Amino acid sequence: MSDPSDPRGQIIRHGEPRRVPGVAYLSEKEMDAIQDHVRRNVGGECSVLHEIVSEGLHIDVLLFAATPTRKFHVLCTMGMSAAAMTTPKDWRGSTRIELVMVLPPEWPVERIGTGASEGEEEPERWYWPVRLLKGLARLPQMYETMLWWGHTIPNGDPPEPFGEGTRFCGAAVVFPRALGDGLAKVSMGGLAALKKTRKEVAFLGVAPLFPEEVDRKLREGMEPIDAGLQGIPIESWFRETRTNFGGAGEK
Repeated sequence: MSDPSDPRGQIIRHGEPRRVPGVAYLSEKEMDAIQDHVRRNVGGECSVLHEIVSEGLHIDVLLFAATPTRKFHVLCTMGMSAAAMTTPKDWRGSTRIELVMVLPPEWPVERIGTGASEGEEEPERWYWPVRLLKGLARLPQMYETMLWWGHTIPNGDPPEPFGEGTRFCGAAVVFPRALGDGLAKVSMGGLAALKKTRKEVAFLGVAPLFPEEVDRKLREGMEPIDAGLQGIPIESWFRETRTNFGGAGEK
């Protein structure tokens, strides 16, 4: 069971968000560094879901659609790292992060942000993972907190489904090990830059949780949930049919 004094073992419950004046942006050089780093590690062509109206942070989402050799879609925030997180004084990890999400190949990413044709489901049915990703990216700045491995964030209290057609009602921050160790971090400005001016950005994954998994996290900590998630294909994390790790034998 996670030590309750350890930030990894906490569920983050939102209070009142603080008003963030202005909008923080990454520089073009920083955006290029993030985009190039993710492309090197996941491969494929990149498209950008540009944010039109921003609050606090300007957060675009990089989309690397599935390829014949990588049979899943990869989404990554680009802009969360423009602001450092509020971390404990003895924190030794990265203070700037971006979030990565993997969607199964059958997810119609081409319809995200588009209008629905007659007889088709509304795009919101498919957009909620992007909304979740951007909401999590703003959370540390708005609530003067941090996100790291083992943090879980419920969708309300009590948690409610993220959207129509899904039981997922919480999110966990985990290491996306299946994407390889090379993705873990990038140094803005390159390793040759002076340490005091260099920005290190870490990349963490987002996995959705069933209600039973949110409850188990409260009882036992994140370790059993993470072990279950890391033991199945990463492209199945967002499938409603995947194993439910909320308890022994639960599906």
